[in-house]
Amino acid sequence: MAVFASSKGDKVKHWDAAIKTFVEEGGNLIFATDLEQRYLPPYLAELSGLELIKGVVVDLQGQALGFADPRVIPAEFPINNPLTKNLNELPLLAGAVAFKTTNEPKQGWQRSSVLRSSLQSWNETSPIYGSISLDGEEQKGPLSIAWLLERELADNKKQKILIIGDSDLFTKDNVYRGGNDEFAKALFSYFTEINALTVQNSELKDQYIKLKNSTELAIAFFMIFVLPLTILGFGIRVRKKFKKKYEVVQ
Repeated sequence: MAVFASSKGDKVKHWDAAIKTFVEEGGNLIFATDLEQRYLPPYLAELSGLELIKGVVVDLQGQALGFADPRVIPAEFPINNPLTKNLNELPLLAGAVAFKTTNEPKQGWQRSSVLRSSLQSWNETSPIYGSISLDGEEQKGPLSIAWLLERELADNKKQKILIIGDSDLFTKDNVYRGGNDEFAKALFSYFTEINALTVQNSELKDQYIKLKNSTELAIAFFMIFVLPLTILGFGIRVRKKFKKKYEVVQ
């Protein structure tokens, strides 16, 4: 599995070529972009039939939940989607961009919406300050912020691609907001086919010392009696030497 996030500058063409090679060889891919580095590689756009929508997604549903910034999106999800069907809490996105469908995905690929804004959302193309409203060519929600693409490979294997319009969703500052942690676990579990919720640290084979009873008693006797008496005797001896050396002659 590979994760590409927030591509920019002279890396763009290289990323497009690298992604094409990786996907065509059967790799699972998570591609994330956002408002600051808005970009969808031409190869992924053609494969998915998706196109970035102008502006940033704003959602008044977030304000109803107490968030002052309209760019904070309590992302809804379809219950029947295999990636999000077990989620209990809405992920919280901020500064996200959305995608619209322009064509059908390439033959063999199945496409489904994973995260989306509410009916009270739109793509705001003006600066965010003061009062904002849906106007002009802005598109009313729900807007799809994440799409899942899947296809069947040989040997009953399934290839997966996630295209998401929020690059900082899993950063340490955001991963524990709302249902982001739960979504992250579900996502990587689904892509790696490892149950991330039950993964446990393996027990080290050499983390315990096993001793015989006689050895334990010998160590206990040494620690309780011998060692304290040795330290006491050493202290008395040092004190006598110190006193003798610095004794004042009357």
